[in-house]
Amino acid sequence: MKEHSHYVAECSRGENDALRYDRMSHPPMHPQAAPSQPPPGISLGLTRIVSLLEHLSNPQSTFPVIQIAGTNGKGSVSALVSAILCASLSTNPSTPSRSLSVGRFNSPHLISPRDCIRLNDKVIDEETYAETLKRVKEADAARRCQCTSFEILTAVAFVAFADAGVDLVVLEVGVGGRGDATSACDPPVVSVLTAVGMDHVALLGGSLDSIAEEKVGIVRTGVKAAVLGLQDETSVVDVFDRVVQEVGCPVFRVDGPVTSVSDDGTIETSFRGEGVRARLGLLGAFQLGNVATALRAVEALCEVDPAFVVQASAVCKALPTVRWPGRLEYLTLEGRKVLVDGAHNEPAARALGKFTRPLRDGQRGITWIMALTAGKDASGIFRHLLEDGDVVYTTDFSQPEDMGWIHATPPSELRLSVDAVARTTQWTVPGGVMACLQHMSQLNQNLEQSCVVVCGSLYLIADLYRQNQLPI
Repeated sequence: MKEHSHYVAECSRGENDALRYDRMSHPPMHPQAAPSQPPPGISLGLTRIVSLLEHLSNPQSTFPVIQIAGTNGKGSVSALVSAILCASLSTNPSTPSRSLSVGRFNSPHLISPRDCIRLNDKVIDEETYAETLKRVKEADAARRCQCTSFEILTAVAFVAFADAGVDLVVLEVGVGGRGDATSACDPPVVSVLTAVGMDHVALLGGSLDSIAEEKVGIVRTGVKAAVLGLQDETSVVDVFDRVVQEVGCPVFRVDGPVTSVSDDGTIETSFRGEGVRARLGLLGAFQLGNVATALRAVEALCEVDPAFVVQASAVCKALPTVRWPGRLEYLTLEGRKVLVDGAHNEPAARALGKFTRPLRDGQRGITWIMALTAGKDASGIFRHLLEDGDVVYTTDFSQPEDMGWIHATPPSELRLSVDAVARTTQWTVPGGVMACLQHMSQLNQNLEQSCVVVCGSLYLIADLYRQNQLPI
């Protein structure tokens, strides 16, 4: 039982649209056999996007790729790898003094679909995005591919990167691995697997082995190197080892996290035989493992492709600059210092809980603002975060653009999960973070000495960034 519960208003949402998973590992299919209607929600499988890319002259074949899959950490690792490469010089003899040109694709988007696509760590400009999107949609209609919105977005990224003539692309997998639209790329130079846990079970299967099987599927014939990040479960390592043995590519394993040497985020490690000491711009002890994975990925790249030569000085230059918006980031809102994090599954919640534990102020506890996507294990997430005496605001988020299958769990349902985990003071306030902060102000709650944490969904964080026009 909780101590207090306050009901302000209830937000109701419809049920999740059906999710369909088409397990196709061999994509080529005659265009006339393409589906006549767009698939609802998320539909894994490469048939549609491969057909579309053929009509666009296969832009994905014009650049090498580092592809990154996993349950947690893949976004951070992609940002770290991209930053390190952007800080490195090209080995092209015709342009020896220019920095590498790097494309990066992440999902889901934070503010708009455009921010999934970055050139040299800057979001693609609106004009280029609009023109490229128009070309891709016209090709999709002409070929009758009936691609999903994510497949269209992935194709836009491939075309934009090809048009820009990038030296390399860093691709974060959307869902799973082998059936994700990003796997329409040519075999990657380096395939990276970050930590794998239970998530997207409706799409990837109800066991850790089945989820690992899908994610490790990015290691395929033609891949030059496979990188294994730190794992909590040995079964994931077993799946990885079996697949890489079948493929026959070199393996680069992460032995452990880099070493934190001071409270200001300074880390020490080695890179290609050279010592590295730099301040890390990302918060959280779990990022030490992500840094180790990113460095191993770049080392693997340099080992298997002599066109890339990265120095330790580039690592030292890049690490302080890396941002991963909406992930363990402090913001000032309504005059309050607020910690925001998109933690939306148990492993991420466990990491967030570990980070917030030292922030608790005696008996004052933490004030949480939470929203979750429908279908998430709310109780499983909350048990890593909530303690008796905390204040909890349950809320919702707006409908994400081009993601009609995504819905927020009604705040009233979240209240029940909170009740099952801890004795808290609860408020249900639909309308997102700003509505919750305004409600705190109306109550004249003195939170200056209390930690306010916003978490549970990147879509909740996205609303916050959009409403406050925060830079990403």
